[in-house]
Order: sequence, then structure tokens, then C-alpha cells
Amino acid sequence: MVVSSLRAVHRALALAALTVLATVTLALPGTIVAQQPTTAQHGTDSLPPARQIIDRYVQAIGGRDAVMKHTSSRSFATFSAPGAGLTGHVESILAAPDRSSVRISIPGLGEQLTGFDGSHGWSIDPSSGPRLLEGKELESLKADHDLYESLHDPARFTSIETVERIDFEGRPCYKLKLVRTNGDTFYEFYDVSTGLLAGSIITAQTVMGPIEATNVVSDYKPFGGILIPTTAIQRAQQQEYRITIDSVVFDNVSADAFAPPAPIQALLKGQ
Repeated sequence: MVVSSLRAVHRALALAALTVLATVTLALPGTIVAQQPTTAQHGTDSLPPARQIIDRYVQAIGGRDAVMKHTSSRSFATFSAPGAGLTGHVESILAAPDRSSVRISIPGLGEQLTGFDGSHGWSIDPSSGPRLLEGKELESLKADHDLYESLHDPARFTSIETVERIDFEGRPCYKLKLVRTNGDTFYEFYDVSTGLLAGSIITAQTVMGPIEATNVVSDYKPFGGILIPTTAIQRAQQQEYRITIDSVVFDNVSADAFAPPAPIQALLKGQ
């Protein structure tokens, strides 16, 4: 559901949508099988270091200075899950260092809201109602909504390594294994030809527990001096959905955009 306006926004949209699908029980015919990466024959000695691959990616999207000059972003996207007959809209707001608000609206199902104000994380959805996030779910929320995630700050990871060169969704890619300081492990795939991120395999922390999802991103377009993937396809739990970013605006977010809504404020007062 899925990273971003700086890749973090795209990931935020993907995770938010995945949470909605995870909390809605759908009896769907058929099975969607994710295309599995195909290993190519390349010795590990010939693989470029992970930091070199990431630095090339950062340069390809516009460079470190272009990323760092922004302090907040607001993205609007459309969402569809053809197999479930669902469509909706997503608004994602991020501000440095890790404040976030993601709202996804699906006609007939209502709204799902996830946020973090710098101290508290929360979720409101039609299935479980308002709740405060804690433990692993809270730690993952903060990490997944880092405005500068595309830079892969070494301080946020215990290890980043190049695993292999493989075919990912029909594209030759370098596969990286990343382990965050909070213990989260995920994989990213970088196009050998362009250096751009082609996708990822993540484990999303949801109300139903951890769910593995494969994300495929494409259609990079410039916003605020940065190339951003505007199309994401995510496959999880035998379902597939698509997110298309319609617009991204930088540096117009006020602090009150991250204030906990009334139902969450009530929970905080009751602590």
C-alpha cells in the first residue's frame, strides 16, 4: 500500500492502503500470484557495494541537496483494487523529521487515518475504530514515514548489503537487503540501467499483524526538483492494487496538520 514524494511518501501511501485492505475481510475469487524475482548468475565479488548503488539512486532522482532542501510534503493520489472492486483517494502529509498524516478514503468503506505527531502514533479505521499505536507498530510507523528516507541515513540502519543481481518484474536489478536499527528487515531493487528504485519487498505492521507485500514502482516524474515514482502496484494477501500519485506539493504544511483528531485526544486523556 507501498514509500513517495521523496520515496517515503510513496511508501506511506502503500502502507496506508495495505492497512485498509488488511482490516477489510473480502471473499474474492481467484488468486493473484506475485511475480517472483529470478536469480541471475553473477558472483558476489562482481556486485557493487550497497552504498554505491544508493548514492547512484540519490543522484538519479535529483541529488542530496534537492532532497534536503524540502522540510515537508503533501501528496494526493488515487487508489484502486480491481479484484475487490474498490477505488479511493489518498492524502499523505510528511514533515521532517518523522511527523506524518495519511488519510485514505474508500466509498462504501469509510476513511482510514494514520498519524504521528512526533510523540504519539495513532490509527482510526472502520474496522477497529480509534487506537493508539505502540511497540513494533509504532516504531515501524515512524521509520516508514521519514521524509528523507531516500537518502538511507547510515545511522538508521544496522546493515545494508548488496545480495545479488536478479530479474525483478522483467528488469535487471540489484537486490539490497536493509536492516533498520529497530530490527525491521526489507529488500529493495534498483534498476541496473537507470539506477532508479524499481520496487521493494516489505513487511507491513498492521492491526492484523505483519503482512508481506511486494511493491513495484514506475513512471518517474519531476516534482520540486526530485524524480518521484508516480505509479505503484502492490501485491499482498493474494490481492493487488494500484496507487497513482496525482500531485505533490512541498513546504506548505502547517504544524497543526499533525494534531491528533478528537477521538485520539480522548484516548490520550484516558492514559
